[in-house]
Amino acid sequence: MDSIFELEEELIEADSIKSYEYNEYLPTSGSSLNTPGTITVHIESQDEFYHPRRSCLLVNAELVKSNGTRYTASTDIALCNNGIMHLFSNMKYEIGGQEIENINNPGIAGVLMGLAKFPMFYVTGTGVMQCWAPNTADSQLIGNKGYEALKKYILALSIPIGTFSFIIDLENVSGFMEDYSKVIYGARHKLTLVRKGDNDAILKAAGVDAGKVNISKIAWLMPRVIPSDKMSVKISKMIEDKRSIDVGFRMRQCNMAEIPNNVTSFDWRLGVRTAPEKPRHILIALQEDKSDNQEKDASKFDHLNVSQMSVTLNDTKYPARDVRADFAKHQFIEYYRMFCSFAQDYYGIDPLTSGNFMDPITYKTLYPIFYFDVSKQSERFRQGIVDATVHMRFSGTGVPKKVVAHALIISDRRMIFKSDGTKMNIMDYVKE
Repeated sequence: MDSIFELEEELIEADSIKSYEYNEYLPTSGSSLNTPGTITVHIESQDEFYHPRRSCLLVNAELVKSNGTRYTASTDIALCNNGIMHLFSNMKYEIGGQEIENINNPGIAGVLMGLAKFPMFYVTGTGVMQCWAPNTADSQLIGNKGYEALKKYILALSIPIGTFSFIIDLENVSGFMEDYSKVIYGARHKLTLVRKGDNDAILKAAGVDAGKVNISKIAWLMPRVIPSDKMSVKISKMIEDKRSIDVGFRMRQCNMAEIPNNVTSFDWRLGVRTAPEKPRHILIALQEDKSDNQEKDASKFDHLNVSQMSVTLNDTKYPARDVRADFAKHQFIEYYRMFCSFAQDYYGIDPLTSGNFMDPITYKTLYPIFYFDVSKQSERFRQGIVDATVHMRFSGTGVPKKVVAHALIISDRRMIFKSDGTKMNIMDYVKE
């Protein structure tokens, strides 16, 4: 309140930006949008300022029967939650020829991240714009709010029936784009998407004809920024002085493993990380027979009677104490609480002002995601090798057939943007 007496406080005007407009960049000639293969978008201009933090992916497409004919507005078919990203098996982002981030299975990675961070009202607002509408009932289709929202958007209101468009904010897919908020000057940008089949993106009722997604347009919308004359001189001087910029962000990687049938324990080695790449947060979810089947929701998960789950980095266990669960008896609340803490741990969001969208029953029946905060690490990890392993224990008769585990690993990553006197270059990752 003391500030109300600062009558002579200096007025600061935000006038460093002369223009901020989105440019549209299309895939290179020869990119096929509807058959398995690579879709590549280049931004070649190196004498421009770009702002990847606010870039997005525009997708125009149609949902039709596999024979090309159209559904009726009442047909029980739609895209599943985050269905657009389920059309791709990989997304890679490069700056100046240097790989920044490479994300396998961006559909699952986006679902894990989104369920952990988006508040409940996001589903009813701008979430649908990004094909984000989680199913919120235990039934596969009927009465399922998320499914109904996407079904109405795709089938009920479009002419011709089944045509649609979505915009995916790439900050919801890429850790670099979410964390690095500055402009980038003097570098080429490249976005690569690997197209896969449509089955994981589509959700339909039994008896409904199989569908396909025909993409007519993919465009990378990237903000091009023109600074004011004063700011342009300041940045030019920085480049001429061959200044270096230390850049840090939280990189995302999505791993998958098949769990053998009938086992009651499973140890999954996520791999070795070396400095400066340090795992900080891990989200894990299990699925039973949901892949490549339009009658199964590829964006839902199963608890599969997990009785205990933990992560070890070298010889350090997270959580330190054994946390046990019995989902049949509704004894899973500690894992639910851990999951709910993600937004606070990762974004510093006060749980009293915002939180994820699910209650404990929804967590159990639809989205049992196991979250581990591994950010508190011994100093000896800084220079050494970190070996990450997930330990799972199951009650009952063991794991059924066709079960896979997904892990979204979020790690610290650092690099240097260094000027050569004329432009900024991406240098090797920082070695501490």
